[in-house]
Amino acid sequence: MEFLSLAEAWRWIQIGFCMAVGGGVIILGVLGAMMGSSSGADHEPETPHCSRCCPRPDADPDEP
Repeated sequence: MEFLSLAEAWRWIQIGFCMAVGGGVIILGVLGAMMGSSSGADHEPETPHCSRCCPRPDADPDEP
């Protein structure tokens, strides 16, 4: 059995690292796209609230 030279072993280490990083980026991108598209379907829009702490531009200034 013949061993790899140091230069060739380093090359294969770099190839493996690049493949792992690239695969991680692709997987994270797919998961992000799936999470982003599914989160909007279950989300209900917020109902506006009427409160004395929020100014209303159409309110009558004489009204308490």
